[in-house]
Amino acid sequence: MKTTITLVAVLMAATLSFTALSASRPMEPPLVLLVDGPKTAADGATVEIKASVVRKTVNELPMELLVTVPDGATLVEGFASETIKDPVSTTIERIWKVKLGSVPSQDFKVEVILRNGELSTRATGEYRFGRAEPRFAVPKTAKPLVINGTMVLTPVQATPEK
Repeated sequence: MKTTITLVAVLMAATLSFTALSASRPMEPPLVLLVDGPKTAADGATVEIKASVVRKTVNELPMELLVTVPDGATLVEGFASETIKDPVSTTIERIWKVKLGSVPSQDFKVEVILRNGELSTRATGEYRFGRAEPRFAVPKTAKPLVINGTMVLTPVQATPEK
């Protein structure tokens, strides 16, 4: 009986310690990718697109940077793919210049991948050439689900607006 009480007390203390530790140190992504460009784009224009990779931990691990250029656009300055090795900077910036034949209906996409053996992390971002961000429609509620006289849930339908 004494052993059981001691074990319960140890488990409770460990749970409280873990809860306090996780509350004081919230999880953060190892890297964040921010992609930005002009608010608007016009047919025939050349736009400058900037990406910033912000790392929480600076190390010597190489990062792979990949760019997807949509139809109707041509990369005129900057690399479509690159391996970055920077053991010093917390923020790494890259700039691309893109010539538009017509304003693309798809995004300019940037992806950064950090690999360490079997583990990897990735971040993605996009520039929309002035198009509005996609939004979800206001959910439409349906008849509540009632079981044995108790309302269990109210279903909602959420689909992106087009």
